Amino acid sequence: MKRGRRVFTSQVAKGMGFAALAGSKKAQTGSLMPSHDEVAVMLRDALVKTIEAASPAMLDPFPTIDCSLVLLPASGGIRTAAWAQVLIQAGHGESLRGELDPLRATGPHNIRYLADPVNIRKDSIAWLPGANWRQFRELEVLTGSGPHRVIAPYPASVVKLMIAVGVCLLADRKLIDWQDMLEVGSEKHSVEHCCDRMITLSSNEATDTLVALLHQKALIDNSIKHNDLNQHFKSFDLHGLRLDNTTANGGWRNPDGAGVGQLQMTSWDCVRMLWLILDATGQAGIRPPWLASTNAPDPGQSIFPDRKFLSAQSANRFWRWMDDQARHEVLSSGLLAGVPGWVEGIPARLPDRWMNAHQQVQIEGEIFSGFDPSRQQLASVTFAHKTGSTWSYACDAGLVKSIKPGGRRYLIAMMSTLGMRHVKHPQMVTPWIIPALGARIDGWIASRLA
Repeated sequence: MKRGRRVFTSQVAKGMGFAALAGSKKAQTGSLMPSHDEVAVMLRDALVKTIEAASPAMLDPFPTIDCSLVLLPASGGIRTAAWAQVLIQAGHGESLRGELDPLRATGPHNIRYLADPVNIRKDSIAWLPGANWRQFRELEVLTGSGPHRVIAPYPASVVKLMIAVGVCLLADRKLIDWQDMLEVGSEKHSVEHCCDRMITLSSNEATDTLVALLHQKALIDNSIKHNDLNQHFKSFDLHGLRLDNTTANGGWRNPDGAGVGQLQMTSWDCVRMLWLILDATGQAGIRPPWLASTNAPDPGQSIFPDRKFLSAQSANRFWRWMDDQARHEVLSSGLLAGVPGWVEGIPARLPDRWMNAHQQVQIEGEIFSGFDPSRQQLASVTFAHKTGSTWSYACDAGLVKSIKPGGRRYLIAMMSTLGMRHVKHPQMVTPWIIPALGARIDGWIASRLA
């Protein structure tokens, strides 16, 4: 492991001359913001420690963890940010750092992401025990042209963030009203309520209805290979986001021809999408730098000064859904505090919405027994996020904010192949090493951005 550490840090020093500038700026201004290099080295160490803690079964096949961070300035703080992307995968067991532009946050320029391969039943085959990656010769390129080939893990229900963006675009274009009623199974609910259930509860029924709405309003039309949602992502340089092959009746799963290999999100473009949506609310603290003009006298001046990824109204709705997330069970694990062997992740407070009159966590009809309500007072952050999990995948993406004013704020996205097949309890969706990863990352950031 020491050899890999030396290689990693030497590549950092060679490839990122900006680090010295960032460090000197920190000394001159008194800012607590770490440099990109420091964040990358921390993230690399956190991922390596996660793999070191994995059981032998988790290493067949060798897992992928693709993780990205953007550290944002505290409210009223100096307008600097730091970012990094690091992944672990077969062939990159000691980590691969994504080469991100230190000024514009574009990239990674050294990675070529490939579509997750599937069998004739449209099930993923790259992450099954005994999988032979040498058979995967000609996989479709999702994004990038770098020398390092990486299979992009299926983001599971984190794909619902892309669908939520699509619905927000319909509202921004005046094609729907948030109170329009939609059929969800045998019931009717407003568009707003469907989005809320899709994000907070990860309702598949609500997702079916909203995917059908994207087709009904012609944001997506497979008959003429038209997809305004994908084009919207590309117009903001988010080439690692793709929502393909969904159907007019709301199909988005593997049997529908979508799902694995068709719905894709790299961690870096996922976290940049969240940055854009936060920027639309005016709360990012610093504009996404890849929108800035390289020829402008002010580096913060945008090429499209009035152009936002979403309207402020839609972006604020989006973050309200994220704020009310019920499923704290991946990078944060407060929902599972009563499960034997519990490991705390990001120390996030559960939204009050899910606490019943007896101070139990209750999500619809399910009560999570063993939860200690006193833990709510020990939480140091809120985590507005969306989780996703399947048999083979576990993912999480969102915004962490210190409960105390002036503390840490950061965006995080993590896509992994450590899903439910590795768990020891029916309420778990990923092994404990994943919330441990969240705790490790958050602990370091808290120590730097007190």
